Amino acid sequence: DYKVAPEISAVDGHAAVKIVGGLTHTRSLQQSLLGKLVVQQEYTVSGWWYFDDVVPGKNGHFITYYIEGNYTNAANESKWYSFLGSAIPQKHYGEKKWVYITHTFTVPVEYATATTCDFLVYTKDYTGTVYVRDVKIEKGNKATDWTPAPEDTDAKFSEITQTVDGIATRVGTAEGNISAVTQTANGL
Repeated sequence: DYKVAPEISAVDGHAAVKIVGGLTHTRSLQQSLLGKLVVQQEYTVSGWWYFDDVVPGKNGHFITYYIEGNYTNAANESKWYSFLGSAIPQKHYGEKKWVYITHTFTVPVEYATATTCDFLVYTKDYTGTVYVRDVKIEKGNKATDWTPAPEDTDAKFSEITQTVDGIATRVGTAEGNISAVTQTANGL
């Protein structure tokens, strides 16, 4: 219904995004996937969910992982598509503990001509609060533990390499100074 910055809360010692429900309201977290998926490739989405006093409404209640977007069909018309929309089982709503939820999907052929593609943690029409953390999409049909995105790891390695190079330069300079001092002492 509206866009706001996600609120981060601590639940049982874990930082998580807090999504407060509302009857007849939609709340979602969204990330673009355009150009990041391969047609007919199998992927698995996984993450940890915590349901605090969640009660479904009566107007299209839904809590799920979801992918949607627009594509161009053979007649050059823009069409809407969606996939991965299977609901989180309601049996978890009263558990008040972290639940690991996975879903495997295959990217449809429509994605080949996609003009938009968004992954959502999608919630609609409920009261209570949902917390989500460590959501991950990966190739294949097996969920693995959460890890940082490769681009985040690459940036850290770049910083480490720059730091190591800087240290090597300082050591090299110090060795040059030591060598100069040794030559001067030998010259005496």
